[in-house]
Amino acid sequence: MGCWRFLLGSRWMSGFWQSWQVVLGLGLMGLWMGVLFSCQADDERSDGGSILPLTASGRVDTTRLPRMRLAWDTVHLGVLPPDTVVRVRIPVSNVGNQPLIIQRAWSPGACGCVVTSIPRDTIPSGAMVSLEVQVRTGDLPPGRFLRTVYVVSNAFPNVHRVVLTGVVDTTLPSGKIGELNPASVSLK
Repeated sequence: MGCWRFLLGSRWMSGFWQSWQVVLGLGLMGLWMGVLFSCQADDERSDGGSILPLTASGRVDTTRLPRMRLAWDTVHLGVLPPDTVVRVRIPVSNVGNQPLIIQRAWSPGACGCVVTSIPRDTIPSGAMVSLEVQVRTGDLPPGRFLRTVYVVSNAFPNVHRVVLTGVVDTTLPSGKIGELNPASVSLK
């Protein structure tokens, strides 16, 4: 008992607790200051990008946001021979009131069989551009395939998806193409 009283009452332990009180107090003060300065009253972030505009009822005001519309949400590529590169151009239009920025387009998976190319320019309201997707059948196993491409933008909703389907037929010789939709698919 005397040992504990000695440690708790010692000058070293007293200084130790005082230093922790200072550290804890500074940490809480920093947290509080971060909360105070991160709340912007004018619905604008400090980096210049705007956050979602809200109505008085707390819902998102979609009239003040860009809206992205994809011409197709599913593209059927048909029967394809192996070792072919198929290029699909998917029309993307901005049907909202603000400029649209496509930030990223990707297909999950490690096969590398789907490669996307997005427009780098801002898409004004009412304009249309093409999202280019390449499918490499040499990287796909024989048989049916289904690959999903996700498109992320500053629109509301901000994630759209396109599903690519088809069949890789190893009995077809290279250079011969199976059924393709010529309106949406071109070969490289």
